[in-house]
Amino acid sequence: MVQTTSGLERRTERSPRFSRKAFALAAAYSLITSPLTAVWFLLLGPVVMMVSAIVAAVARTSLDQRERVLRIGASVGVGLLAGPLVYIALALAR
Repeated sequence: MVQTTSGLERRTERSPRFSRKAFALAAAYSLITSPLTAVWFLLLGPVVMMVSAIVAAVARTSLDQRERVLRIGASVGVGLLAGPLVYIALALAR
């Protein structure tokens, strides 16, 4: 992000964070669905993260938009992995 102050250009860096809303929605959907779909989410999570990285690399947009694509893609991918991890932990605890 670039800010101009009295003719001088200053770059401000934002720390990349997960998109809480995307993570919460994906995690809730992953947890609510049955344990049978947990295997599919276990496979789908890394695919979503990889596709978002490819889209961000190929897209010829600003760095802010690329960062947003990566942040949302990573959030959804990790959120999809939340359900299978809970089911695997429950199976191991049993």
